Amino acid sequence: MRVWSIAAAILAAAGSAQAGSRTVLYGPAPSWVAPPPAPTGTAAPEGAAVQVLYTDTQTRIGADGDEFYTAYRMKILKPEALSIGNVSAVWNPSSDDLKVHKLRILRDGREIDILAKTKFTVLQRENSLEMSTLSGDLTATLQAPGLQVGDEVEFAATTKRRDPTLGEHSQGGMALPATEMAGAYRMRLTWPKGRNLAWRATTDLGAVKPVERGDDYVLDVEMRDLKSAIATDGAPLRYNLRRLVQFSGFADWTDVSHLMLPLYEEASVLAPSSPIKAEAARIAATTADPLARATAALALVQERIRYVFVGLDDGAYRPAAADETWKRRFGDCKGKTALLLALLRELGVPAEAVLVNSEGGDGINERLPIAAAFDHVLVRAVIGGRTYWLDGTRMGDSDLNRLPEPTFRWALPLRAGEVKLEPVAAVPPVLADGAMALTIDISRGVDKPARVSGEQIFRGDAAFGFKTGLSQLTKDDAERKLKAYWAQSYTWVDPETVAWRYDEKQNMATLTFEGEGEMEWEGDAKDGRYYYLNIVGFAAPAPMRRPREQDQTAPWLTDFPSYDRWSVTVRLPPETDGWKWGYAMEPIDALIGGVAYQRQIHMSDGVLRAVTSRRTLAPEISAEEAKLVGKQAAKFDDQVPRIYQYKAEGKEEAKSPWPAAIAKATDGSTLVGIGDYLAATGDDANAMLAYDRALAVSPGFRMAVRGKAETLRRQSGDAKALAYMDATLKQDDDPGLALKRGALLIRGGKTEQGQAAIEAVYAANADDAETLGAYSDVMFGLKRYDRALVGADAAIKLEPGKASLHRRRGAVLGELGRNTEALAEFDASLRLEPTEPVNLYGRAEALRRLGRVDEALADLDEADRMSPLQSSARGMRERLLRLSGRGAEAAALYDTQIASDTDGSAYNNRCWSLALANIELGKAEADCAEAVKRSPKASGFWDSYALVALRDGRLDEAVRRYDQALKIEAKQSSSLYGRGLTKLRKGDEAGGRGDIAAAQALNPYAGDEMAEAGLKP
Repeated sequence: MRVWSIAAAILAAAGSAQAGSRTVLYGPAPSWVAPPPAPTGTAAPEGAAVQVLYTDTQTRIGADGDEFYTAYRMKILKPEALSIGNVSAVWNPSSDDLKVHKLRILRDGREIDILAKTKFTVLQRENSLEMSTLSGDLTATLQAPGLQVGDEVEFAATTKRRDPTLGEHSQGGMALPATEMAGAYRMRLTWPKGRNLAWRATTDLGAVKPVERGDDYVLDVEMRDLKSAIATDGAPLRYNLRRLVQFSGFADWTDVSHLMLPLYEEASVLAPSSPIKAEAARIAATTADPLARATAALALVQERIRYVFVGLDDGAYRPAAADETWKRRFGDCKGKTALLLALLRELGVPAEAVLVNSEGGDGINERLPIAAAFDHVLVRAVIGGRTYWLDGTRMGDSDLNRLPEPTFRWALPLRAGEVKLEPVAAVPPVLADGAMALTIDISRGVDKPARVSGEQIFRGDAAFGFKTGLSQLTKDDAERKLKAYWAQSYTWVDPETVAWRYDEKQNMATLTFEGEGEMEWEGDAKDGRYYYLNIVGFAAPAPMRRPREQDQTAPWLTDFPSYDRWSVTVRLPPETDGWKWGYAMEPIDALIGGVAYQRQIHMSDGVLRAVTSRRTLAPEISAEEAKLVGKQAAKFDDQVPRIYQYKAEGKEEAKSPWPAAIAKATDGSTLVGIGDYLAATGDDANAMLAYDRALAVSPGFRMAVRGKAETLRRQSGDAKALAYMDATLKQDDDPGLALKRGALLIRGGKTEQGQAAIEAVYAANADDAETLGAYSDVMFGLKRYDRALVGADAAIKLEPGKASLHRRRGAVLGELGRNTEALAEFDASLRLEPTEPVNLYGRAEALRRLGRVDEALADLDEADRMSPLQSSARGMRERLLRLSGRGAEAAALYDTQIASDTDGSAYNNRCWSLALANIELGKAEADCAEAVKRSPKASGFWDSYALVALRDGRLDEAVRRYDQALKIEAKQSSSLYGRGLTKLRKGDEAGGRGDIAAAQALNPYAGDEMAEAGLKP
């Protein structure tokens, strides 16, 4: 489409091909052009600078090219409209002829022919050169001389376009203004009767149909004194197309695909001596993995070929040959796609070119098939059953598993056979595009400056942009820029040190700072201080309402894709003189208007942590969902969170809050959740209270029964647990409980009976994904990984969209050594539940087993950012480093906790890490000695202390320490197992085997961590 500066004409015909003219032609309008519409005589609105008398857009589809006629007549009412006299037109000489028919001034009944004395000047300039665009367009410009207020300007011109690439596949559209405007407005489409041309008009144009005039069909739409075509606020584009006529010479989307396919097939063919073949051979020699080969090929195209749009000659649709693109080292999406296809073909990676619309392409499926519906082409490859969208025009895509999800909604593959326009699923981001974490240390007191540190991460294009910009600066200039950035972000902070880093593998930029800040406390020493934590606050979502005249049934657009996270950690001053610390903010887990809002809070040991996130799940929501936003927002906690001091009332007794909380709860699911939490933390007594209470309020509740059975086993032994299970199963044939019973029988030595019971449950519930998953869990616990995989596979077949099933299958595959497959399962679970850190933990383990330690650590870092309230990330990082041969780094993770360690936990953790790694045993001995000194009744500390002696070969001392641990906690399976190993090394075969059997009866996983460290019977 070409647009004159004073007339907006929609002439969307595609372009380029055989030579047109490089000069402006002059002459009368073609014979097919109808006379202009008569002005309406309606005055312009009061105060208007210009009056439109008419605009006229006419298109003719012809055998030797398509012609686009544009004319207008306007009256200048005020000086600010004199710019109408700056007339310009743009055309491409490789395909277009531009012919001007008239340019005249009508003044006081006189006609002044401007073209009689003044001609257009032709300029060759690239209007978008700064955007790496070479179109070859020419610009014709003319300054109308002597123009005055009160003059009318009338202009008419035709562009004729010949496109051998498109041939008879004409395409385009015309539109009338959507706003209220006086004057006459017309659009007209003419085509020969023998020409296959489809057309479609928006419904607001009324009953439009073509008429026969001689050998042509003519579609004529004229509107006079336009009223506004009411747009629908917040609606997708397809709901806001107004007064549009579209036309196409394509029969269907297959026709479009088949026109473009040979262009890319031809362009991707390499010469026998092509240097690209050598590049492909180099890549092939380094790896046989198709994913790694595709990654290397994409990097070659992104990094070695700079982006320049090439529309010269016939380049608008036709790609440059791969060899030509490589030779000149620049290319556009077409040339880069052809090159990438050639490389992938050489590397044996199946791939195809795909047309897309970079702006999303909303509603393409509802319009006529045209090539102009797309403005971008890329490569789609399916590797290992997963689809990868490979875009050679991007930068920094060094890991295909971390490619951003596509933002286009439709794709047209270029392939043989029937081809359909394919919908592309809108997948919300898996990882936060941006995340801010702030740590505020006010432990010195509220009257002292706070120590403050911050970390801001960016992913994707924003990260690459930061990296590119900061890399250009000197160290000093980069430091100044970063300090200014942080000072503007947190005006109360003085950043003292700043840093940044870029992770190429993750395409992630991290900015950090440390400094001091004067916090603006409110309140006073008498009534207590308080401080607002704006970083973890939310504004309530705005209601979604439209004026009554608009379409109330239309969906609403969201800000998809968007995912941001904010977190704060506050190290509080000691609680003295009766003052205690509290916080005023509520947890949030809400889905409003297609956006998931979450907030988690935790405060203990003088540290407050809060994490909030906002993640948009879909590009649009229905009108029905939008109606609920106002009601949901009214209940939304949009108060600014704060921390505050308060006076404790009376003497506080150190007692467990759980019995009271359990007695107060009346919901069975809530009570089971409490019980599960308490059981996981080792508080079996209160866990049993919770399960019993759950069964009291919800008799027969299966989850409560299962929890109680497991707790009973730990408290009273297998026999009582089996008796309870047997009695319960007589009343309710719960397959989950039956599976637990079978596992318990096996652990008790009744292997055949237990196995038969488990397999009977499996056979009877082959269509129940929950039971199949539970079967897989039981088999995993029994270390029957082959059967665990059978159960996981069957469960996923029934419920492929359930993240927990993919996690389960990933864990099983990992134990079977099929780590690449395990990684794919954790990738799937992460895509399904991107806000659950457990998916990142699982993926990190799979990456560790594949030797990709840095990537595994990056996943644990992200899990920590995602939920710093969970304590498992540090332990997992320690294990990952230790098992990767980096034991010193693993133990050093606990160094920062030593200074604030009051009960010996940090000393114990570092001791345990060093002992497992079998390094610095002297330091480990000292750490554990300090730990048991601080907490002499901590059985776990004595267990670690014993391991140091075992590692050091002091077997009698190891047995003594294990005995002490078991004296404190007789059922501590790790100590039984460790003592068993020690006895075996002392030559006590019976005693050692007995302890190990007892340990594994209590916990089938007892000894696994020691075995990982090389400590086996």
